[in-house]
Amino acid sequence: MSVIRLDHITKRYRPEDLPAVDQLTLEVEHGEILVLLGPSGCGKTTTLRLIAGFERADTGKIEIAGTLVADGPWGLAPELRGAGMVFQDYALFPHLTVEGNIGFGLASTEPKAKAERMQEVLALVGLERLTTRFPHELSGGQQQRVALGRALAPRPAVLLLDEPLSNLDADMRAQVRHDLHMILRQTGSTTLFVTHDQEEAFMIGDRVGVLNGGHLEQLDRPEEIYHLPATRFVARFVGKADFLPGMVTEEGIVTEIGILPNRPGFPVGTRVEVMIRPDDIDLIPDVEGNAIVVSRQFRGADNLFSVSLPSGMMLHSNQASTLYLEPRSRVRVVALPTHIVAFPAITPWI
Repeated sequence: MSVIRLDHITKRYRPEDLPAVDQLTLEVEHGEILVLLGPSGCGKTTTLRLIAGFERADTGKIEIAGTLVADGPWGLAPELRGAGMVFQDYALFPHLTVEGNIGFGLASTEPKAKAERMQEVLALVGLERLTTRFPHELSGGQQQRVALGRALAPRPAVLLLDEPLSNLDADMRAQVRHDLHMILRQTGSTTLFVTHDQEEAFMIGDRVGVLNGGHLEQLDRPEEIYHLPATRFVARFVGKADFLPGMVTEEGIVTEIGILPNRPGFPVGTRVEVMIRPDDIDLIPDVEGNAIVVSRQFRGADNLFSVSLPSGMMLHSNQASTLYLEPRSRVRVVALPTHIVAFPAITPWI
C-alpha cells in the first residue's frame, strides 16, 4: 500500500523561474525507505518541504496514508499531515533538554502514556543517560539522534529526513548512518530520505530516485540505478562513467577495445556510446598493449588508473591496491562489463 503519493507535483518559487519540481509523480510503499538523490538545486529538499506542508505546490496532489493533504496551492497545515521531519541542521530547541526536545510532540498526550513513550524513544535512539543535557552539550551524532527521536515520538505516518548526516564528520557519519538505518528498520517507518551522497543513498534506500532539474530521471533499486542507468545524467552522477563510441553490427557493438554485446538491441548501423565503469575494465601489462598508462591514484583499498587509447579516448580502471603500473607503460585493456548500457551517440565521431 502506498503511504506517500505524489501526483504531477509542480513548484515554482517565482513565475519567471524554471520549476524547482516539475511534474513529479512517485509513491512510497508502507515501511519502505525511499531515497531522493541528486545534486544541489535538483528539487530534493523542495519535494520534502512540499510533502511536509512547509511549501505549497502550484499544481498536483499529495496524499499521506490515504488522506489528501495537498491539491495545488491548497493544503493541510503541517501539524495535521502526520509527517515527522528531521531537518538538515536538526532545528533543536536550545532551551530544552534532550527529554524536552523529544517530548515536544507529545505535549497533548496523557502523562502516563507520554512517560511510557518517552522511555521507548529514548531507548530506541540510545539517549537514556543523556536526558538532562541541552543541545550544546551534545555531539553532532547525539543531536541527530535527538532530532530523530523528536520526529518519531508522535508515531507519524511518514518520516521525512533532509540530509540528516551532512553536518557530521566522516568517521561519525559512517557510524550514525549505520545506527540510523537500523532504527528505521526496527521501527518500520515509511521514510523519504534526501541526500546528495551516492554511497549513503545506496546503503540506506530500498529504492533510489535520481532527481535532475526537478525531474525524476530514474526510480529503481540501488543495483539497477548503478548498473543500468536510464539516462546519461544518472550514469555520470551515480559513480564514475566513461563513454566509449561504438557502432552496432551483426556481431555486436564494435568499439576500440573490442566487440561488446548489443543487449540494448539497437538496430544495425546505429552509432552509440557505451557506458563503461572503472570496475568493468581490467588492465594487463603488455608491451604491445592497446593503451598507455597516464596516471595512478592510490586510494588505499584500490588504485584508480587512467589510460589513453590510440584514439586519444581516456578510460579509467579500478585495480588492486597492490598493482603498480608505471606511467607511460603499455597495457592491454580488457572489457569485463557485467551490464551493457549504451545510448544513441549525441556527438559525431569518426
